[in-house]
Amino acid sequence: MKYDQLKNQLITLIGTSKPSFLILTVVCVLLGMAITVSSGYNVKPFPLLLVISGGFEAHLAVNVFNEYFDFRSGLDYKTIKTRFSGGSGSLQKSPEMAAPVFVFAAINLILVFLIALYFLLSLGSIILLPFIPGILLIIFYDHYIVKKPFICLFAPGIGFGFSIVAGINIALTSTVCWKALMISLIPFFLVNNLLLMNQFPDREADFSVGRKNVVIIYGKKASMRIYKLFMICTFIVIILSAFLKIIPLFSLSGLVPLIIALIKMEAQKDVLEKHSSLTSFLSTNAFTVLLTPSLIAAGLFLKS
Repeated sequence: MKYDQLKNQLITLIGTSKPSFLILTVVCVLLGMAITVSSGYNVKPFPLLLVISGGFEAHLAVNVFNEYFDFRSGLDYKTIKTRFSGGSGSLQKSPEMAAPVFVFAAINLILVFLIALYFLLSLGSIILLPFIPGILLIIFYDHYIVKKPFICLFAPGIGFGFSIVAGINIALTSTVCWKALMISLIPFFLVNNLLLMNQFPDREADFSVGRKNVVIIYGKKASMRIYKLFMICTFIVIILSAFLKIIPLFSLSGLVPLIIALIKMEAQKDVLEKHSSLTSFLSTNAFTVLLTPSLIAAGLFLKS
């Protein structure tokens, strides 16, 4: 009986971490490593292990805190669950696990602080450049950022683009590299778009608990225009990076998923209204967000 109870508790903790979402961290970590290695730096195993751990701990903290506070606010009882939005439903099944889930999130946050402290002592204040915005996003996301439309719009890209991709490069090289900053713009725009589109199914539920993201305040059509703008910006960054020889020609293959996503969006004129079409497009968008940086990273690794 005790074994089954522990097993269920573990399943709940894992569920609130949204394991499938952590693939995004893997991709961003690889991209940060790729730009560092391709620049000729000799990456040492221990700092590399720490930055990888820090990226995962930060993403875990965000996911688990989000699950906890959405459970407390009642939001997750109102959302329509999809593979990309609406929460995991883990705490709805096991509400008695709310306190342990909060502790789990807090432990991950403390680990992020400890890893940052190590780099602060070994590298100096330069590590604060990616750490401070990243930690502020974790702490203030559920209570403040979700109520500020444009901060909410740019927050995901800052976290995954600057704090993880550029942050890994800073931690491993002790310098701020303009090439890494340029490359970090790719996940910056893509991850902003990921969260923007994932807010579509939750629009009414989010509004009911006081959230004020771009989809709620400016509507779906305006949000789709922002989505297209961010996609165009991603195109420009990739092409400009190739022109400046930051990335090799192979990495231009990262444009292919972007083109597919835009074609699919144009083909599905009802994507804003029909749930089935929206879910299909969310899947295409998630695929694009993961595959494009992966192809960029692959090109950089091959270049090195």
